[in-house]
Amino acid sequence: MGKDLSHMRRRLHRVASLGALLVAVAALAGCPDNPFSPETWAKKLDDPREFDRAVDKLENLGNPKAIRALGEAWLKQARPPRVLQVIIELARPLDKDEAAKKFLSDFPDGRKASWDAALPFLIAALKDADENNPRSVDSAVKAADAIGDAGLEDGLDTLIEFAQRPATKKLVDAQVTAVRALGSFGGAGKGRAISALMKLVEQEPPPNPRTAPRDAENRRSMEEAYARYFKLTGAAINSLGALRASEAAKVLVLSIYRTPELFGQVRRALVASGSGVIGELRKVIQGKHAEVNQLFADKKLDKYCGDRGDLPPDQCVKVSAKQFYAAVVLGDLYDIGAVPDLLAVLKDAPLPAYYFDEQPSGTQHGAVFDALRKIGAAEAAEPLRAIWSDDKAELSARLGAVSAYAFVARDTSALDRLSKIIEDNNENGDLRLEAATTYSRLATSTSAIPLMQQMAAKYGKESAEDRAKADGEPKKAMDRANEAVKQARKLREEAKVNLEKISRDPNATADQIRQATEVAAKQEEASKAADKKAKEDGAKFRALDRTAKQHHGIQR
Repeated sequence: MGKDLSHMRRRLHRVASLGALLVAVAALAGCPDNPFSPETWAKKLDDPREFDRAVDKLENLGNPKAIRALGEAWLKQARPPRVLQVIIELARPLDKDEAAKKFLSDFPDGRKASWDAALPFLIAALKDADENNPRSVDSAVKAADAIGDAGLEDGLDTLIEFAQRPATKKLVDAQVTAVRALGSFGGAGKGRAISALMKLVEQEPPPNPRTAPRDAENRRSMEEAYARYFKLTGAAINSLGALRASEAAKVLVLSIYRTPELFGQVRRALVASGSGVIGELRKVIQGKHAEVNQLFADKKLDKYCGDRGDLPPDQCVKVSAKQFYAAVVLGDLYDIGAVPDLLAVLKDAPLPAYYFDEQPSGTQHGAVFDALRKIGAAEAAEPLRAIWSDDKAELSARLGAVSAYAFVARDTSALDRLSKIIEDNNENGDLRLEAATTYSRLATSTSAIPLMQQMAAKYGKESAEDRAKADGEPKKAMDRANEAVKQARKLREEAKVNLEKISRDPNATADQIRQATEVAAKQEEASKAADKKAKEDGAKFRALDRTAKQHHGIQR
């Protein structure tokens, strides 16, 4: 018993000694770091060889404790966008399911937002953005987007300051992101965001490059400046629309005429702002909006004097931009109170709203007809009927009025007058087609069906007859003429090639060159004559073809 006890003591002593030795070795070697701890990888951010791996690991661990270390590394490493993106991702809140999908076992119940830790670095990315450093610009884009997405009001002033910096070619895309981010602010920051956006929209545009001579040396710089202005102003208008900023109504209305190229965006923003903008638009269409009237007087926006604005005053033509744009938006807002104002516009002569590349646009009358169609007010029925039933009225006015009439009429009293237009072969084909469409929309009883069947049969027959006429001798003549054109052009090209060949031949005589020149000239004239004949024959066919298609359209 004594020997066994002594033996056991010796074995315990050896085990204890071995354990002490292992502890000592471990102490000398250092305990291994926990690979699942953010502190482990945060320490490696200072090692260039481990930097990228450490960033990836910290992203995968998903622990916001790493934000500060990543932010300091981001500052030291010339602000790589990848690191700032990881900071942003770590600052975002995650619900339980999102955390589970990312295998974040440290956050079984989800992860709270940590924007307070990330915000100093987001602000730094905007304040210190260097347009000559692409990494810095990319970081500014990410920071602006994150501040807006999270609605970080403590970063709003920095966002505004960055958005309002003088735009440059390298920085403008980041500033556009900031402007878009302003459109995300509701609550306490909404008013400040709206004020900042209004200032951007109110900025005077740079000279339009279309006004510069084509050979102007600074034309390219003008185009770049104008493009930057468009990007920022367009983004600001969109953000005002997103914020439904009714207080920006006057600024937006003025921007229609200051930069009509952005009308599509302004239109959406005004509609999104609600009924509060109606008063501004009605004052415009009535000619009583003081600021708009002053802008028109200062910029001479009621006249078109050429794309470059350099035509003499006696060659300038009037335009209807003021009424046109206001009518379009009033229609979008479905404001029944604006109907008298819209009808009053129809008393003025129709004028193009603008010219582009010297080509006229649609008129203010077209905008009014479209607005009345949308609003659908019954009080517009009689004025519209008076226009389309007047044989002496302009065709464009009759077309617009009869098309809109079906949406405002409340009875079928006009069916007889419409049927007369439909049946009249001397009336314009487009007008008859619009009249038939309106007739079909207004008819409410089966008594209208026989007329429609009768007219369909009539125009079907006329279309077939017209088609037979068109596809007879006129089409054959056109086909022959087109074939003659092909042959004439072939002979012309062969003559040109032969002339060039002889001209380069050092052995060719003057007589040969003269003969080849005469043949080439003769074939050139023959080709021109063939083109003229084909144009004439083609016009005859197309006229009959167009009539056949019109009658077929009315039949349908």
